[in-house]
Amino acid sequence: MLFDEMGAMQLVGRSGQSPAYLDANGLPMIPRQLQARLSEAVRNAITQGSSCAIKSSADNAELEYLMTIRPAREAGQALISFIDIREPLNSLTVDMLIEMFELTQAEAEIALALHAGLETHEIAQLRSVSLETVRWQIKAVLGKTNSRNQKRFIALLSRIALALPQDSPPNEQIEQCAAA
Repeated sequence: MLFDEMGAMQLVGRSGQSPAYLDANGLPMIPRQLQARLSEAVRNAITQGSSCAIKSSADNAELEYLMTIRPAREAGQALISFIDIREPLNSLTVDMLIEMFELTQAEAEIALALHAGLETHEIAQLRSVSLETVRWQIKAVLGKTNSRNQKRFIALLSRIALALPQDSPPNEQIEQCAAA
């Protein structure tokens, strides 16, 4: 989405993700309380070359998205991206993790479950294994990925997922973990 000095918005492309709620012009709806912050962020991107991110109001869970605003290559314009933060990042697959980090099938499935926000005991229940088994597999994953702890591992997976195109259906990998 482009936003220019005069306040005009133009939708220039979609990522294939499910779009945020759109208005009659096909543009994402922006809650009234965020419009002033967005206008200021656009003005700063255009005049000062600065970037920022604004999270939608938590009051309305249906509009839970992150707006990133940055200068456009074209003078007098800013780029605004909308990311639905309710949706998990779907690009990572078991096969990718196996190839990238030389994980086993089970370790890769557990890695995706952790990335999806599942707790250790939930993973154990889904996989019908003991909590101790999952803990040992998580330790193996952390070792193979050179991650000091689960937080750093999740951050690593998130950075990788953000770099990949979003083309797989939501929750497909989590459902695969549950079926395994």
